Amino acid sequence: MPVPRDVATAVPDRASWALAYIKQGGSDFEIYRLLSSIPGVPICHLLHYLQMAGEKVAKAYRFRDTDTDEDRLTTEHVAFSRFMQSYLGSPEIKQRYAGKDELLRETVKVARKLAREIEKLAPAVDREISPANAEYPGSDDGRVARAVRVHVSQPHAADRARR
Repeated sequence: MPVPRDVATAVPDRASWALAYIKQGGSDFEIYRLLSSIPGVPICHLLHYLQMAGEKVAKAYRFRDTDTDEDRLTTEHVAFSRFMQSYLGSPEIKQRYAGKDELLRETVKVARKLAREIEKLAPAVDREISPANAEYPGSDDGRVARAVRVHVSQPHAADRARR
């Protein structure tokens, strides 16, 4: 996988890969935000860019802060939930939730589940168990489904408590 020109070095190092992934993830998130502001855009497009942004930010973090094999990081799609697991245990989160143990436990539980659901939007993740994805048509109860159907629930108690 070539390194984007604006971050290319003579020999690509982990920091160059991290910068390239964070820039691309930021670009994907901007497209997500743009599309979400346009009425009538099918949810599959929003979810596709959200999933890609999350995956790339996660890969940037893992290139920067772990010693995971570079080939594995550039080819696997299971990155976001691993990133969230590390981030949720970070000193920043521990400080932010100091003295709020129950809220932290509930937030971690919800965030892990959400991270896994966003990750599963990639077609290469859990294809047998969760064939629906935000990128390609799939099968739904024996019928061809052209877009992912998503049910958005009410904000969780942990989200409301922080507001």
